[in-house]
Amino acid sequence: MLNECYFVGNLTKEVEERNVKTADGKEYGLAQFTIAVNGKSDKDTSFINCTAWDRKAELALRILSKGDQVFIKGALHNAMYKNNKNEWVLKSDLLVISFFKIEKAEAKKEEPEPPFDFPNGI
Repeated sequence: MLNECYFVGNLTKEVEERNVKTADGKEYGLAQFTIAVNGKSDKDTSFINCTAWDRKAELALRILSKGDQVFIKGALHNAMYKNNKNEWVLKSDLLVISFFKIEKAEAKKEEPEPPFDFPNGI
């Protein structure tokens, strides 16, 4: 079975840093953020919760900020739990495998050069 998802979206807020301690006592750093992925219309926008661990978390904290456009490859992870009202809740996260920030191209403000010089200042 294969569990890989690819998304391009914009960060909806700043990346949040957390530390998690596992049952065996090891502590890991993680970064959590949400991206907005546009659909066919504004009503079709999906919000994807993303979690990056260790080195990827450090990189996300260092280079990503609100509004940045990113390409993310990840694995979809679903978890069910009961909330304080004893209701079942399904939480979906994209566990980040890799990502890169999409840089916007700078608009050139140079004047185009004429194809040739006119004689006598014409």
